[in-house]
Amino acid sequence: MNRLELDISNKQSGEVLYRGKHSAPSGWHELTRKHLLLWASVMSSAVEIKTAKSLLAALMYGIPKKLVKYIPKSRYMLLANSLNFLFK
Repeated sequence: MNRLELDISNKQSGEVLYRGKHSAPSGWHELTRKHLLLWASVMSSAVEIKTAKSLLAALMYGIPKKLVKYIPKSRYMLLANSLNFLFK
């Protein structure tokens, strides 16, 4: 399993807004039924691979939608790339 510790703080006050641990599969053998259904749903829609990776990163790691915008783009892309096995 790929593991993620997510800490989101207010840049001005330094106050922690969210702290949580998330995980996502690192290979096909770790997919749950829910993961497989999420993957099938995204792949059956007419979206580009880059968009599909982005959507699946949040869905597979279970990151709340409202928090995605606070994750730095470079870190979010690392999360998306950790799921590259889904696209081979």
